[in-house]
Amino acid sequence: MSDALVLSVIIAASDSMTALERTVASLRAQVTPHRFEILVAAASDRFPGLEPQPGLRVVVAAPGTGVPRLRRLGLAQAAGTIAVFTEDSCVFQPNWINGWLQAFRPPAVAAATGPVEPAMGNATLDWAVFFCEYAPFLQQSSPLPTTSPARLAGNNFAVRIADGYGLDRPEIQESDLHRTLSQSQAPIVEAKTALAWHVRRYAWREAFGNRLRFGLEFGRLRRSRHSRWVNIAAGLAGPAIFLVQALRLALLMAHADRHHRRFLASLPITLGLLMAWSVGESLGWAGVPASRRPVDSAGERTGQTPEPAPAQSR
Repeated sequence: MSDALVLSVIIAASDSMTALERTVASLRAQVTPHRFEILVAAASDRFPGLEPQPGLRVVVAAPGTGVPRLRRLGLAQAAGTIAVFTEDSCVFQPNWINGWLQAFRPPAVAAATGPVEPAMGNATLDWAVFFCEYAPFLQQSSPLPTTSPARLAGNNFAVRIADGYGLDRPEIQESDLHRTLSQSQAPIVEAKTALAWHVRRYAWREAFGNRLRFGLEFGRLRRSRHSRWVNIAAGLAGPAIFLVQALRLALLMAHADRHHRRFLASLPITLGLLMAWSVGESLGWAGVPASRRPVDSAGERTGQTPEPAPAQSR
């Protein structure tokens, strides 16, 4: 095994202890000759009593800390040269670590994003959430022309720490980081073999609450960069935001080579989730304060996250 610590895997944990244990177990099952570390960043109210374990470092955050801030807190403790960001919504194929190492083999590569596949069972709500968040990151069965990825998968991306593009901010938002990298013309690649399986399942209030909150945080982030009149116009553009997102997703799935039936079956819920995002983004542009306590707090969940779908359904 290599003695050099290359990768720091940062898990922004926001689901449950059961989900976190599943994610960590998947990482410990990695087949790689290289040494890597596992850091868990979690809010104290969501994971009370969480303590370090052999091969697992823990960063305890203030109650209500969201995923972007958890990423930054985990990064501050990272000892590797490459930081891989994921969440306790995922499990990984055994060569996931090797996929990141291969992607960063060229020294000029500043960031990479990996594919995300659904493995959360048959619930229509869960599929709707997946399409809203991760449809752009589905694996392609046929090779596509090599181009710079248009975005980073929020639960499956990595950056070279020494490059420092946008990593010194209080929060690490994948969309904001991608914009900074693109403006700097820093090379971003797709780590095609660094596959993450999305296994998280959702309650209805959690799913819609999250989309509203994520849209609100996104709108507030954009508001800080524009003039008052742009903010006012954007705050009134909720219907346009919804239409653009719905059209973009429809075009994306039209060109996908699978999951069409799932997409059509979940379409009414998917459109509802997109509407929740557009309302949240409009409120964010209008300057409505963001809640610092996650909508999917432990008291609002119906129980622990169910087990993922059997392996053969993947």
